[in-house]
Amino acid sequence: MKNVKKMIQLVSAMMLCCLLMANIFSTHANAAESIQAEPNVQLYYAQFSGPSKAAYESYFGYVAVKNLGSDKNVVIHYTKDGQTWNDLAAVYVKADPNDPEYDIYSFNILTSPITFAIKYQVNGQTYWDNNDGNNYHMENPNLVVLGKSFVKTVTINNYPTIIYVKNLAYQKTVKIRYTTNNWNSYQDVDAKFYKAENENIDEWNIPQNIPTGTDVKYEVLYSVNGITYIDNNFGDYYTNW
Repeated sequence: MKNVKKMIQLVSAMMLCCLLMANIFSTHANAAESIQAEPNVQLYYAQFSGPSKAAYESYFGYVAVKNLGSDKNVVIHYTKDGQTWNDLAAVYVKADPNDPEYDIYSFNILTSPITFAIKYQVNGQTYWDNNDGNNYHMENPNLVVLGKSFVKTVTINNYPTIIYVKNLAYQKTVKIRYTTNNWNSYQDVDAKFYKAENENIDEWNIPQNIPTGTDVKYEVLYSVNGITYIDNNFGDYYTNW
């Protein structure tokens, strides 16, 4: 009888152990799924665009929203004084050619400094990108904020000027890939590191030896930690003329 009781206790302990292990693995799997899930709304990038025709400093940027439905409302919720908040409707641009799950929206705000978050309404639900509760803040001379974009070529007056990359590691390369024959062939040219904009973003210079002309198109390739991120101006490429 004692042996039977011991056997029952042993089997019960083993079953309890199996249940605990299954719960741990399930919890870890759910956590991994949560970490890997792409956000429904995210800032691509925002940049300072210089004084406007009205002499006001302005910022423009692009937003990524997951295509969860046809009827979307994308709003930039912003303040310039930290007290009064305003809403600006972002404008649909196109489906993201580099990530088909997302649509691209743009915005342009004639004020500086600016603190903002992004609100996305679809299917009766509201999603936010508020920079993990910190909101986004831009003020001259801070020229760029990178969100979903790991690399961005900043344009001033429609002319590419500086390359910004997220500082993901010390070892990194930035290249310009250009074509003069509509990508039948291409050349790679190394960009040159200029300075650290801050602890999170580095500045790189666009090489001066890229050919000029209306037939020149190029994209930027940022390689770090075994991954290459590409900025091709949302599939429209950059020009050098």
